[in-house]
Amino acid sequence: MTNSHDAPLNFKVTVSIGDGKEWAQTTEFDFGPIESGQVGRETVLMGDSYQGELPDDPTLHIDSVINY
Repeated sequence: MTNSHDAPLNFKVTVSIGDGKEWAQTTEFDFGPIESGQVGRETVLMGDSYQGELPDDPTLHIDSVINY
């Protein structure tokens, strides 16, 4: 997540992975304060805890991005 604003901000990003019909998993990333012009990173293996059959051709969707 890149903070392109003039002030430090927190970011909350919600991401879903699935086949577009039945979602496999939704994950929320809550980045702490990111200074102006800096990048925040978080690494997560999505889909690893899903109970059921994963889609053959999953797609990643950014559901929302909130800064505060």
